[in-house]
Amino acid sequence: MKSTQIIAVTLLSLVSAVAVAETAPTQAARDAANVSARNNYPVVTYQSTKTRAEVVAELEQAQKDGLIVNNNSYPVLKTASSKTRADVKKEAQQDVIREAKESSAQKMNKSLHSGA
Repeated sequence: MKSTQIIAVTLLSLVSAVAVAETAPTQAARDAANVSARNNYPVVTYQSTKTRAEVVAELEQAQKDGLIVNNNSYPVLKTASSKTRADVKKEAQQDVIREAKESSAQKMNKSLHSGA
């Protein structure tokens, strides 16, 4: 390769790198972009006053004191059933019989009106 080609390739790569590079937007520019994108909630910066260890210690203390029940999930509430097992079985059998009757009625209706 000639030296002019090497210089040309180097210059092109530098120019393309500059063209592609982004500058870091300021906080105001980010907020303006959020608002223009219909995201009406600007980013609110927050500086924590506690360390991670302090937060974990508070969590463990709250768990020991019983303030956090069942590890932040809802407990299962037991409810008594109003039906006996026999009632449920009887209902299931009645449903099967009803569905069989409806199915046979639909088949009969279809055969009557299908022209067969």
